[in-house]
Amino acid sequence: MLNKKLINKLINITMLLMITGTFIIGIASASPTDESMASAPQNQGNALTDTDKIVSYWQQTGYTPTIALKTSAATRSNILNYWQNDYNLLFYNNIGHSDTLSYNGAPCYGLIYYDGEITANDISNLSPNHGIIGTRDFINSCNSFMNPLHDAFLSHSLYMYIGGLVLLPMYSSEDTAADFWYNYKVQGQTANTALTNAENSHGTQGMYGLYGG
Repeated sequence: MLNKKLINKLINITMLLMITGTFIIGIASASPTDESMASAPQNQGNALTDTDKIVSYWQQTGYTPTIALKTSAATRSNILNYWQNDYNLLFYNNIGHSDTLSYNGAPCYGLIYYDGEITANDISNLSPNHGIIGTRDFINSCNSFMNPLHDAFLSHSLYMYIGGLVLLPMYSSEDTAADFWYNYKVQGQTANTALTNAENSHGTQGMYGLYGG
């Protein structure tokens, strides 16, 4: 698969509009162009502060522009717009609630955003899917590594997917997500090492599943 940033550059170069036999280059697009996105639909635990930390780690390592969608900005329409239309998107982190049952390892049916749920079925059926295909995603939500949500994300050829295997604790799980991105991007650790070190720092060992890297 071609690098997404290279693909976007090629698309921008070839955005030509023929008008009466001439080409106009560089037509402006209303589509989002951020390279990384973090969302925190609820102001609970350390969700907002850790989301800000994650964004800062991406920015430190050259991934700009980046965006944080927090509380009322983390709507279904905003998230879906990025997943469908952002050719540049490489990383996504979400700290929030999921649609699951109240036991460890229960099925996970979707993610809860500010104004409603994006279901696993919604994710599976995303078309277009420019902003989710080939991304590296950390979904810090209870049971988010379980199906059908797990397979819905992976149906878009993700390079990496991390999610909860259990009902995640507040505070320590959000801190685990932030430390993962610090270890992974700033420290340059492999995904597996970055996650293990983050879990060890916050007592969340064995609470996450990892696909890819």
